[in-house]
Amino acid sequence: MSLTRDEILRANDLPAPKAVPVPEWGGEVYVRMLTVGERGEWETEAFDESGKPKLDARTMSLKTLVRMLCNENGIPVFQESDIKALSGKNPDVVERVTMEAVRFNGLDFGSAETSEKNSRKATKRGSGMS
Repeated sequence: MSLTRDEILRANDLPAPKAVPVPEWGGEVYVRMLTVGERGEWETEAFDESGKPKLDARTMSLKTLVRMLCNENGIPVFQESDIKALSGKNPDVVERVTMEAVRFNGLDFGSAETSEKNSRKATKRGSGMS
C-alpha cells in the first residue's frame, strides 16, 4: 500500500530523545534528533561549501548543544542567548555531550579522538546526505 502525502507528513519518524549521563552536572541530559531542515541549517552555519569549519571548535560545540540538548519530551532547553553562559562550563564535559549529540544525529565533524588531537578543532563535514 502506497502512503499518501498526508500520511507521510503526519508520520512521527524522529526517534525519542536519548538520555546522556552527565555526572559532573548531577544527572543526565537529553539530546534530540534534528529534522532535515534543522540539520541543513546547522551544516550551513557550521561549514563552508568545501566542508571546512566556519566556526572554531568551542563555538561549534556550544552551538551544537544549544540546538540538540532538550528535555525528555524533545523541547530544547537552551537558546542562542545561552551560549555565553554555557562557555563557562567544563570543556571536557561539553565536548563529551556534544559528541554524543553529534553521533545521535549521524553527523561527523571529526571523531572525539581527532578533535582532541587537533585541539578540539572540527575537521570535516559528513551528514550522510548528498
